[in-house]
Amino acid sequence: SPAADAAPAARRPLIEEVAPAAGEEALPAPAYAVEPCVWRDGLVVRESGGGEEGGGPGGGVECLSVKLHLPEVEEASEVEVELSCEELLLTAAGKYRCALLLPRPVELAPLLCRFETRRRIMSVALRCVGGGAALDGEAGGGAASEA
Repeated sequence: SPAADAAPAARRPLIEEVAPAAGEEALPAPAYAVEPCVWRDGLVVRESGGGEEGGGPGGGVECLSVKLHLPEVEEASEVEVELSCEELLLTAAGKYRCALLLPRPVELAPLLCRFETRRRIMSVALRCVGGGAALDGEAGGGAASEA
């Protein structure tokens, strides 16, 4: 019947590919590091070993420290950071773009987000969500190569 032949042509695919914005795919990812840390008294403290867990009295809060080196960025207004519980997306005014998969789920409100203009480093401290063992070692740096 003609109606049966017309129905498949009217359907749209469930998944549609979306092309990136002009120039977006060519943007480099900055050098970065993601490390486990403890947030104590408004400061990020790196713990050596794994002797202290995040939530005890005086122990602070278990978190992740993300540092991104952005040598082409002159001021914080050029940088946009988007956060989900498992990923940090950074874009910088046509200069950088990267999506970092975080090794642990984090809260959506960062504890700290600061851009050091002299060193051109973006620092973000993210509070880890849920229990589990403290992180041993570090991740990151894979998105960049020292040139």
